[in-house]
Amino acid sequence: VSSHGVWVPRESVQRVRATLRRTSPTARPGFTGTLTVRYRKPTPLYDELHFEAWIERTEERKQFIAGTLHHGETLCADAEAIFVFVDSGAIARMGGRPA
Repeated sequence: VSSHGVWVPRESVQRVRATLRRTSPTARPGFTGTLTVRYRKPTPLYDELHFEAWIERTEERKQFIAGTLHHGETLCADAEAIFVFVDSGAIARMGGRPA
């Protein structure tokens, strides 16, 4: 049984955001601008998986992120994302909570 569908991209975004909050002094409120996931091998259900994400670069309001998903030594998926930073006041005006 494998778990491609929407689970892999959803979990990828969650892990990337958690990584950014923990490791990046420049992490700011923002939105996912793009997310590209390439499925390399089936991703098994109920087994331990390893997500890794890192910041490739930051350009003005954009942060370019890459990440991988492994099952043991097997690369199941890799991803690239662009997060677009916004002013915390803009988030509050859209009905979100201020940063």
